[in-house]
Amino acid sequence: MGIIPSMSSTEIIKKFSKIITVTLNPTVDRVIEVPGLTPGDHQIGKTLLRSPGGKGVNVSRILDAMDVPNTMTGFLGEDNIAIFSNLASSHVTPE
Repeated sequence: MGIIPSMSSTEIIKKFSKIITVTLNPTVDRVIEVPGLTPGDHQIGKTLLRSPGGKGVNVSRILDAMDVPNTMTGFLGEDNIAIFSNLASSHVTPE
């Protein structure tokens, strides 16, 4: 039972809070495939996808998935603007 018995915790968050996440050092998470991985040898990998990341970014994505309004803010380097500007429409950007 929550604070207000007739409302779920998600409904309470939506109604009573304004959430802002701040990511001071956002990251670009990468998934790389290395066929025939041999430890100790020189490896050539193929990037499969890149995804915006960082603690505040990840929290905002989960809140968004729960339909909880939130604002994400932080600092970006010039090279990462494109992948983060696509975050609103897609959480994963193929390479």
